[in-house]
Amino acid sequence: MDAEHALIVAEQVTDQATDNRSLQPMAEAAQAAVGEPTMNVVADAGYSNGEQAEACEAKGIVPHVPANRAVNNRGDGTLFDRKEFSYQPESDTFRCPAGETLTRKQLSRKDRAVYYAGQPEVCGACALKSRCTVGAQRFVSRHLHEAA
Repeated sequence: MDAEHALIVAEQVTDQATDNRSLQPMAEAAQAAVGEPTMNVVADAGYSNGEQAEACEAKGIVPHVPANRAVNNRGDGTLFDRKEFSYQPESDTFRCPAGETLTRKQLSRKDRAVYYAGQPEVCGACALKSRCTVGAQRFVSRHLHEAA
């Protein structure tokens, strides 16, 4: 949609169940329709796709799309959400709400994500464990293109 004139500048009919593969083609179609070399695009979290966001940026398109993160569905719904954990880029680790470190454990090429875990002995002795995990240790993930 062209915000200045409130006109729809691109559309797409799809049989895909999700929009997460549509950010780049829709942004490029909008860019072609308006004829601008650079532009901003806004989309809901369903369009979140770091790889496509990077491709858009390479073409002068700046996407503004929130991350599409699953809600923590373990426990009774009161467990800390992933957003309560802060990523530490200098050490490629996460810091939990109790101040402990979750280290990189696995790279999933299929999910295009990196998984981090707390140490079971640290998580087991933590005063916040009942608000963090029902397992022996807490895991969090970061998409390979999350910074995009």
